[in-house]
Amino acid sequence: MKFRMRCLSLVLFLLPQFLICQISAPTYSDFIIILKSGERIEGRNGVVKSSQLTGQTLTNSPLSYPLKDIQTLYISTGTKAGSMALVCGAVGLATSLLAILEANTSDVGVDGKKATALTLGLTGAGILIGAVVGSSMHTWQTIENPDSTLKLSESAIPQQFNDNSPNKKGD
Repeated sequence: MKFRMRCLSLVLFLLPQFLICQISAPTYSDFIIILKSGERIEGRNGVVKSSQLTGQTLTNSPLSYPLKDIQTLYISTGTKAGSMALVCGAVGLATSLLAILEANTSDVGVDGKKATALTLGLTGAGILIGAVVGSSMHTWQTIENPDSTLKLSESAIPQQFNDNSPNKKGD
């Protein structure tokens, strides 16, 4: 029983230390920055480290800007491929069901195999068209004045990893 309590105490003591050490700099796969001078720059693989945004331009040239020079940062949060596929698939399904209903109320009639093929075909086509259209529609998160928003606070970094720590050896 004492062994279990000691193990539990050790885990409860080390777990917060492990979680604190997991702090990492924000990274962005695709981004657009608007500088305070009005210049617009598109980039990818962005990383924010100590008041600096670094990354690559779309032509793979390195870029680096101080956060204080950036007026607005737009971060890509993905595309609308899934939601557009869902909407267009629902439209395809509704269209096919209405066509089948209309055909069955008239003198023409539709047999089961043709109705299934029509439903699957229009629904599948709607899903495919929606996914293609939605994949070109990016969603963006806007960060105004990233200098005050994205800075890593010194107090959030554990003392043993903070270079400005008063307990730093060799001073």
